[in-house]
Amino acid sequence: MEIQYRDSLPDDVRSGFNKAVEALPQEHLRAPVTGDEVNSPEEALHWFQNYAFTQGFALVTASKVRDRLRVNCIHHERAAAVDLALAHRTAGLSATESTRILDQHGLGNCLSAKEFYNLSRSEGDAAFEDFRVRCFFKYLLDDQGRQTARVLEHLFFCSSEQIRLGRRFVSGFLMQTDATFNTNCLHLPLSVIVGITNTGKTFPLAFAFITSESAEAFEFVNAQLAELVWYD
Repeated sequence: MEIQYRDSLPDDVRSGFNKAVEALPQEHLRAPVTGDEVNSPEEALHWFQNYAFTQGFALVTASKVRDRLRVNCIHHERAAAVDLALAHRTAGLSATESTRILDQHGLGNCLSAKEFYNLSRSEGDAAFEDFRVRCFFKYLLDDQGRQTARVLEHLFFCSSEQIRLGRRFVSGFLMQTDATFNTNCLHLPLSVIVGITNTGKTFPLAFAFITSESAEAFEFVNAQLAELVWYD
């Protein structure tokens, strides 16, 4: 069986894909045709899904009545690429995916599936508490010098625990910062300031939404660190 798109896959994905295909029953590597016989609708669906996987698409059950089964492509009418991308971007990790990632990095797994989902929900609902927040505004004036608008340019925030860690490990030593784009609907870059502990572990020292990676933004962030974190 020839798989047309196999060579277009990234190396790490291609390796896993090849192993998955090799594990499939040989009979499932060819397209079903009229006259093929199976023992049940479930067995038929299993065959269809396996073959679809090798060809780069996926099938789902559209209807099933007694011994009759109808399937559709899961992306019938081909959803727009941007819609698919947004769905992946907003989707959360499942407990199984989280466990697999932890195992890959040798971190182990100390949470049951129930604990994982309970923690995910509670963290998502957590209030914005125990944070020091500083804002940098610019004011727009009319010809008479009267204020007509106030524009938020930069937003800095960190917790008391981050301040404690910063004073212990960063003050008078070293930190690193970088900005991540497209994290919010306002398109403000998120600047993440990172420190390192005496055991070689990194930790987030503070965060800042900034309009750009400009000297003004860095001066504002440094001023907040000087006031809240650094020793005199």
